Amino acid sequence: VLIYLGFIERQNKVAYVSNNVMDRIYPKDIIESFKRHRNIMEMIEARRIIEPDVAEYAAMRANPNDIEEIGKYYQAMKESQGNVEDFISFDNQFHLHVIHAARNNILMDIMKGIQELMKQNKALILRKSKNIMPRSLEFHRKIFIAIKEGKAKSAKRYMLSHIIDVEKEMYCILKEEEG
Repeated sequence: VLIYLGFIERQNKVAYVSNNVMDRIYPKDIIESFKRHRNIMEMIEARRIIEPDVAEYAAMRANPNDIEEIGKYYQAMKESQGNVEDFISFDNQFHLHVIHAARNNILMDIMKGIQELMKQNKALILRKSKNIMPRSLEFHRKIFIAIKEGKAKSAKRYMLSHIIDVEKEMYCILKEEEG
């Protein structure tokens, strides 16, 4: 593939970087775009691995204060649908409180460590998508109710569905940017 693209040339059995490779590379924006999108997709992948189980544990371990906090941020998300920046902030707090309710300090430390990147990725998707906010809100409602009712498997399933929806939306955003 690299030979076909002109990045590498072959003479005899030796391959080397083409002298005119810079002519074939478009502005570094392409590389930066790839890096940016790779990070977003990797964050979504990490969330798919971690957050459904976190929601499951939260449903098993949440105390009344946890449920009140998660509910408070769900309600704040609902009321802030007209303001993307507020919605992003409340969405972030919702997920942090679900993690707190799971009562696993190691998972809490991991999620706090990736917290800022996670928030940036959510923000990018919510700012660029025209229709994810209402779907996201509905998933958060279902996750909240499942945690509140102690339905661990449902909480896990809804969280996974939510993250898969986010992933699909990100693919749509990437396709729009390409076209």
